[in-house]
Amino acid sequence: MRKHMRKVVFATAALAIAGSVGVTIGSASSGKQGTVKAGGTYRVGWETEFGFTDAFDPTGEYLGNAWGLYSNLLVRTVVGYNHVSGAAGNKIVPDLATSVPTPSNGGKTYTFKLKNGIKFAPPVNREITSKDIAYALNRLANPKNGGQYAFYYTDIVGWANGAKGKPVTGIKTPNAKTLVINLTAPSGDLLYRMAMPATGPIPVEVAKCFTGADANKYGRDLVATGPYMIQGSGAIEISSCDALKPMSGFDPTANLTLVRNPAYAASTDTKAARENNPDSFVFTIDANADDIYNKIQNGDLEDEIASVPPQVLQKFATDPSLKSRLHLNSGDRTWYITMNLTQKPFDDIHVRKAMNWIMDKSSLRKAWGGATAGAVANHIVPDAMFNDQLSKYKPYATPAITAAWPRPRPR
Repeated sequence: MRKHMRKVVFATAALAIAGSVGVTIGSASSGKQGTVKAGGTYRVGWETEFGFTDAFDPTGEYLGNAWGLYSNLLVRTVVGYNHVSGAAGNKIVPDLATSVPTPSNGGKTYTFKLKNGIKFAPPVNREITSKDIAYALNRLANPKNGGQYAFYYTDIVGWANGAKGKPVTGIKTPNAKTLVINLTAPSGDLLYRMAMPATGPIPVEVAKCFTGADANKYGRDLVATGPYMIQGSGAIEISSCDALKPMSGFDPTANLTLVRNPAYAASTDTKAARENNPDSFVFTIDANADDIYNKIQNGDLEDEIASVPPQVLQKFATDPSLKSRLHLNSGDRTWYITMNLTQKPFDDIHVRKAMNWIMDKSSLRKAWGGATAGAVANHIVPDAMFNDQLSKYKPYATPAITAAWPRPRPR
């Protein structure tokens, strides 16, 4: 699917119910306590299909699970995040850049200085330069290449040039280690946007073969910058576009295998961002969620990206021998009930406020799955997303909210 996917704003008032979490169940081996050792293969069952929105091409990919693979394993950006739970995981930190830049020119210019020694994985095997990031941004600016969130960058000077196949004038590369972004007006969130995977460096020597209608085919030959790469990357011939073949480790209908990137220098990264202990990851599609969880329980898989059947969740939540293998991961999201402002009685703000007061939040959470569904929310924005600045904001506090609910234990 290559159409643009935008956030849709409905004319509604929102009633926050519960901060949702992701539930994962680890195998017996992953549940053991002790020192983590490097090596081995981390096997993951992936329910139904990969379902990527743009065939795993980072320019257009907009699926959360794909972004997780990029950010944790495959793609580095000028700035990013430490992969830790809570508010600390939402703090911008340097990645390819030597530091998080302070804007100049009245908040309209950001200058990124790149680290030395960061290379593309095979088959490219060369050091990343500022031009590789500029190329990725210009690729995103051209709608023919399938970018699904290019609208986040329209305040870069000359962004509209991309649609004409011309360079975006607000992106400058004065030298191989400097990237300058010029905006039409000050922006407080550019750094967050520069942490999105479409801005990660892309090598022109490979991606030039995947433009226009063929753009998303780059997902089969994605050249990594992180600690892992698609299996078979080193065997790809890039002397000409005709010689390029899909990497052997990625079959969109069956599996994705990632192996260590020999060009990755751990000294340029941090363990908080990417700890990369396994030697490889194998993600295997299995349409049967029950089968996935049976394999996890038997030790044939270490993890899953799958919906948890109620009986499995109950079993792992209540069996003392299995409980330690149930992990509740903060999802930084909120499930809520909407009220249509165009319909009576919800066109009256007092009715909407009353609804927030009278809802039995405890029962709603119980119906949703109880404590495993998450904590009762005090407002619609997850606290961690604003670095806990709203953690004490409780406009509709009731006994159901102010009670000491057990918070999910981050994985």
